[in-house]
Amino acid sequence: MVRLSEAPSYGQPITVFDPDNRGAHAYRDLASEVMGQLDLDEDEDEDEDEPAETPGPLTERSADQGEEE
Repeated sequence: MVRLSEAPSYGQPITVFDPDNRGAHAYRDLASEVMGQLDLDEDEDEDEDEPAETPGPLTERSADQGEEE
């Protein structure tokens, strides 16, 4: 599993750095599961009478939140 922690040092995701690594397989499995859940959620939304709510536009950080200097 050491290769998993080395990948960011080389600027690559584990799926590119060492695609056969157990961590790379686990990451792909998790991504597939999440995508499957998203597909299920979208299918449920299509059955509803009301349109799905979409997020509003991103806004700039307000001055009172402060920025690092």
